[in-house]
Amino acid sequence: ILAAVAIPNLMTITRRSQEGADIANVKILNDATAAYCSMHSIAPDQAFDGLSTDAARMQALISDGLLIAIPSPQENGVSFAWSADSAAWAVVGAG
Repeated sequence: ILAAVAIPNLMTITRRSQEGADIANVKILNDATAAYCSMHSIAPDQAFDGLSTDAARMQALISDGLLIAIPSPQENGVSFAWSADSAAWAVVGAG
């Protein structure tokens, strides 16, 4: 009986911690992008003009020393995606 209660709780705690890590990574991406825009004197909605993939956008942040590495989503089935419309990074996918 104890296992029947403990296992679902552990799964919920794990999922919530993964979601929290992904949200923290998106904040880091958004902060790095704000710094990138400031360094290059460009508007946020034009931050990554000419870069067609999110990996290339993240690499631009790495090249300018604003990220150490491309962050990996912790939750299964999600990714980090840039939206020029909202000029922000977001977690997209399952959730």
